[in-house]
Amino acid sequence: MKNQITVALLIGVLLIGFFFSFPQIPVYADTDVYTVSDPRTDVERLGVNPAPNNCGPIACSSRFIGEVTGASSSLNGQSINKITITLEKATDGQTLSGTLYFGVWDPASGAPTTANALYSFGSRSANTIADGPTQYSFTSIGSPYTITSNDAIGVFYDGALTTESGIFVSGRSVQFDGTNTFSDCYVNAQTNQANSQCFSFATCGQSATWCSDTTYDTIMIMTITLSQEECVINPETVFCRLGGGTDDVTGLGGLVGDSVVTLGCNVIFVDCSEDTNPATNGLGLLIFIASIFVVIGMFYWSMGTRAFEMPFFIWVVIILSLSAFFTIIGLIDPVFLIISIIAIVALCAPKILSTVRGTTFGGGSTE
Repeated sequence: MKNQITVALLIGVLLIGFFFSFPQIPVYADTDVYTVSDPRTDVERLGVNPAPNNCGPIACSSRFIGEVTGASSSLNGQSINKITITLEKATDGQTLSGTLYFGVWDPASGAPTTANALYSFGSRSANTIADGPTQYSFTSIGSPYTITSNDAIGVFYDGALTTESGIFVSGRSVQFDGTNTFSDCYVNAQTNQANSQCFSFATCGQSATWCSDTTYDTIMIMTITLSQEECVINPETVFCRLGGGTDDVTGLGGLVGDSVVTLGCNVIFVDCSEDTNPATNGLGLLIFIASIFVVIGMFYWSMGTRAFEMPFFIWVVIILSLSAFFTIIGLIDPVFLIISIIAIVALCAPKILSTVRGTTFGGGSTE
């Protein structure tokens, strides 16, 4: 019975080791580079009106609404791969056609289309937009986009407004970066007024064109979502192996990972405040030493004093295996594997020399 339990415990140890060695389940942290939030002070209508595109009761319509970066924008050089924007149906309960596309466009390329987008965060059916102001988030599955001067970041709508009222995009009087980053629209052509408008800027003219309002910002969040930095630097740490690490990072094994490291750091008196890597802060070495005693205890519990009668080479294999295992999973530095090999060779040297001498100089029979 004891032998069966010992085998089960050894299998359990191997399974735990496999879990530590298995590739890390991605853990992500968000960093917002642009944030303008409620309360809003105006809305702009989103949609594509066919000619003559007469302006409605609340502003004229634009097929693109978002933010544009000036030459001195603080967003220039920043990377983003996620956008969150506040939208609502202009007329509650109305069925809308068309699709909303969220991305980055270059105003110098002319009218925005799905084909000339510089970057895409995602898309959504216009009819799924709620009646009241609601935040919608879209994250690109590709590489992040690095913002440059004169980038228009926001939402493009291809839905016709012949009988539909379109989508409202919320704006707020200048809240971000002064006049270096500001609201931008691609307004539709219209004939019943002298000018189209973009938020409060009401002199965009009658032609379809890009038009900016430097006194307004679009209510929106631009975000860079990346793997948690500490796990990028030290992916072999217990934190990252188990999906934990910091209070603002979540993972499948976050609670377990934090508990393991907290216990090791507090009970074993290892300084983890300056170094969270168990391979260099000593925690991994202590776990390695403890594992040796655990294995010895398992054999003793199963076999009694006979465990110490096992051939010496078996203990050599056990210690080398443990050392190699903890080196592979990143809990101890490879130098300890080398030291283990050297120490074991030194301990075995007398036996090896004795065997060699006996083989080389032993007498033979004269009969």
